[in-house]
Amino acid sequence: MTSESKPEFTGSQLSPFEFIEDRQVRLEAINSFLSERGLRRLKSVGNFEDSQVGTEITAIRQVYDRPQRFYTVITFGAKFLGGVEGEYSITFKANGAVADGSVYVARINTKDNKSVYVLTNQYRIPHDERMIEFPRGFAKIKDSEVAGDEFDEPVDIAELTGARVLRELTEETGIKKIKRFQNLGKLAEDSSTHASDVNAYLVVADSEFAEQQLDESELGLAVVIMTPEELYGGLKEGKIRDMHSLSVLFTAILKDPEEGRRFAEFLLSEKPQ
Repeated sequence: MTSESKPEFTGSQLSPFEFIEDRQVRLEAINSFLSERGLRRLKSVGNFEDSQVGTEITAIRQVYDRPQRFYTVITFGAKFLGGVEGEYSITFKANGAVADGSVYVARINTKDNKSVYVLTNQYRIPHDERMIEFPRGFAKIKDSEVAGDEFDEPVDIAELTGARVLRELTEETGIKKIKRFQNLGKLAEDSSTHASDVNAYLVVADSEFAEQQLDESELGLAVVIMTPEELYGGLKEGKIRDMHSLSVLFTAILKDPEEGRRFAEFLLSEKPQ
């Protein structure tokens, strides 16, 4: 289904396209519909009568499916605090029941004992410009979420059991061997409209690179190597400004002592304006 429509519903006995008074039963009907499409289940339909919540979805009105690769947008009828009626649209990642994709702070230990970062530079149509970003990618059915580890010697990513989550990083950048792999947690991509939690990772890698493995939509993607000063300076100057990159780096600064120390040193080295 690749256009707005009301699909035939074959799951629960109660249709999520009709208003169901009982909130828990309504949630079960909606989640049955989401599960049939491999989408992330909702935890609640909300409650417009609760001043701490203030929003409630009532029934599915429209579904726009972009299956297998990107997303599904579902528009619900909604009630807001005070009983005002309207609509509320939620975007679900295509394989959200498996994972919502990943974004990486990728650090390279160079042969002369320095640390640099691997980012990507690619054209983004919505902004009509090439943007420098930390590597990230959509989830695929075969992806898995793993906790990460540290290794005594650099390990070839291809040899790691259950580390398919690193697939996109390898394909985009050519990073081949890693020394450390840390799960930094989940990032709420856009809490107002997206039912997605993107996985954030810190990857410390060896300086050995393989050839990029880009698909048709990624041709033209270039690898950018930045020193800590260039990275933090780029953030300060607005050269790196996408929310995924800002969020994952801030998380790494808070959770990784080395990153936090490096960022503090950068701030202390800055001359007052």
